[in-house]
Amino acid sequence: MVKSATGQEKTVRLFAGQELGRVNGVVISLKDLLPLPSETADVERAMSEEHFDFLFRRAVERELTLQTAHAQGIELTEEQRTALAEARARRNPPGAPVFDPLEEVPEQDQAEFEQRDFTALLLQATLAEKAGVSSRHVSQEQVKSYYDLHRAIYQPLPEDPAQRADAWDKIEVQIRQQLAPSLQQEHDEQFAKYMENLRNNAKVSKVAIEP
Repeated sequence: MVKSATGQEKTVRLFAGQELGRVNGVVISLKDLLPLPSETADVERAMSEEHFDFLFRRAVERELTLQTAHAQGIELTEEQRTALAEARARRNPPGAPVFDPLEEVPEQDQAEFEQRDFTALLLQATLAEKAGVSSRHVSQEQVKSYYDLHRAIYQPLPEDPAQRADAWDKIEVQIRQQLAPSLQQEHDEQFAKYMENLRNNAKVSKVAIEP
């Protein structure tokens, strides 16, 4: 947490239309950091420097992802489009309030921002997989391989098909729980390196914002 000489957390004031930085020439402004009312030109927001840095970094990664996906001709799959539509339906159910109770941002503007953010996350997953980033999910092959290597620590599977299936289900759950943390860590490390490479190979600038 960044604090001033008096010990108070430093804050910055940001205005709609203010250039905060660029990603390969594309301007990053307040609307890329958080949802804003589309019909209001004089919006401003105050936030801590720490929160600003977090939102700016996320906006940069979002823009880099969309640019990279476009350059590689990668679009959302049908499954991802369905997930996107379902997320929007959950976000905007019948009778939902028109304005966000905290920021007074119209529901449509909130939803559009979140849809762009979710789209980037889905495309990130596709780009990362294409780049060889390991999956965070435990596959059936990994479960079977682990079982074969550690068969001695498990009770023999019953001959009866129903009992065998039930016993295997329990073993599979145990193995998945065993493997999941290390796979998640490996995925996170590889994904972080992938995003770092994207940033290093891009022209990213950030405007100095006075507290």
